[in-house]
Amino acid sequence: MTRPTDQRPAAVPFPAKQAGQGPTRWWWTEPAVWTERMLTALQRGVKGGVWYSLIDKVYAPRNLAAAWARVQANAGAAGCDGQSIAAFAAQAEWHLRQLHEQLRTGSYRPQPVRRVWIDKPGSTEQRPLGIPAVRDRVVQTALRQVLEPIYEAGFAEQSYGFRPGRGCLDALRRVEAEAERALADVRRLVEGRGLTLHPTKTRLVDASQAGGFDFLGYHFERGYRWPRAKSLDKLKDKIRELTPRTHGHALEQIVGRLNATLRGWFHYFKYSHRTTFPRLDKWVRLRVRSILRRRAGGHGCGRGRAHQRWPNAYFGTLGLFDLTTAQGVFCQSH
Repeated sequence: MTRPTDQRPAAVPFPAKQAGQGPTRWWWTEPAVWTERMLTALQRGVKGGVWYSLIDKVYAPRNLAAAWARVQANAGAAGCDGQSIAAFAAQAEWHLRQLHEQLRTGSYRPQPVRRVWIDKPGSTEQRPLGIPAVRDRVVQTALRQVLEPIYEAGFAEQSYGFRPGRGCLDALRRVEAEAERALADVRRLVEGRGLTLHPTKTRLVDASQAGGFDFLGYHFERGYRWPRAKSLDKLKDKIRELTPRTHGHALEQIVGRLNATLRGWFHYFKYSHRTTFPRLDKWVRLRVRSILRRRAGGHGCGRGRAHQRWPNAYFGTLGLFDLTTAQGVFCQSH
């Protein structure tokens, strides 16, 4: 039996022209799946809000190949079957053909997820982490590449978690309005589903007063924000790991690794108050001076006359990333 044409949800043939730039909002979609025609339907909405015939997009060879490329780029550990990324890559073409056939015929079955426990930064607690098998990560990614844009179209504007092109920095810009009402609404919704808010992590604070609150790695207090204590400790632990006094690598290598860490940290915490950065720059230079002092036959940390022998300008010639300078450039451009 066939339904009347005017009742049938929008369909888009897979061989349609593949997306190039596409609508700006959907720059992140997988072009192996989302054609320009499909993106237009996504933007305008399909009749009845129903999409159909999507499974063939999931197991399409191009989509599976694109999914495998992403899984391979992410690396990661083996799942419960013990198969590594390298082992899958050695026979990737065969594995992808097998997945295509299993998904097409409905015979695909995922492996159990391998459970491991990892340390929580700045805490003695651990959190569970599930590691699927490589083949299952490929299927999950292929499925996500098809479904994610459909769900993304319906998300609220103020939702930032686990969405493409959005993240913590976006959420930070929209912290503290109508807090009392929001907390009451959240508590009502959560408790209505048989859940409870975390007793120590859920609270209302007056950010204009001393004490403030931590959120997404930042500390907010009296109209200012800076990295919370755990965020600073984590950075310093990493710097210490990269700058032991007995480090035997070339200074250029040490600086290169420091720069990678400092640039990544600054990209996230560049919205901090300006007083955050000079203290950290001074401490980083102190760590490197300790290495130089040790190599010159001295002892102890890089204080005393070390700053005269290796002044701040010296580290500029080495190309050491300077947080204070970077923050100044960022402020001028914004």
